[in-house]
Amino acid sequence: MAIGMLVSLCYAERETSESPVFWKSFVLLFVGLAVIHKGFLLYNIYGHDTIFVTRQKAEEGPMAGIYGRYSDGYEYNIRGRLLDEFIPRGSKVLIASHKSIMYLQEDYVICNYSTISTPTIDERLFQYWTLYPDKVPEYIVWDKGSEGYIATNPEVNARLVENAELLVDDEGLLIYRLPANPY
Repeated sequence: MAIGMLVSLCYAERETSESPVFWKSFVLLFVGLAVIHKGFLLYNIYGHDTIFVTRQKAEEGPMAGIYGRYSDGYEYNIRGRLLDEFIPRGSKVLIASHKSIMYLQEDYVICNYSTISTPTIDERLFQYWTLYPDKVPEYIVWDKGSEGYIATNPEVNARLVENAELLVDDEGLLIYRLPANPY
């Protein structure tokens, strides 16, 4: 498309001196192509969106400055603020979510044996913490919206938070603070 626009600009420069109507037509064509191109990009990236859909910009963290769907951007920003407010930098954190990018919101120590794809919350966590006691979390962040995405066991879930203090129940996040050496 860009090559075609460049050729059209060269042709337009030559033709504008001969016909002012051509220049007006060219400007309308250029604007029309830009609008169609924008709509085409949004359709391919987001499926059903149009150029009139409201966007939200990520304010902080690894996605800062990136625009996305309004609801996704809102969720990203508000969750980032909650994590920043309730979990100090450098803390040891277990995030039970299919959105493992939350680990990058601040400088956290990851306390899960794997963050690849969708984490599994199971008995292996306790084995991992037995082998690596320096990875026992100080905080657990539970994403209620991930319940259909991550494999969990109700008994393990209960054991994880049985001694924990609930700090936040907001925006689909539960943030727990664990006492020293809870397991």
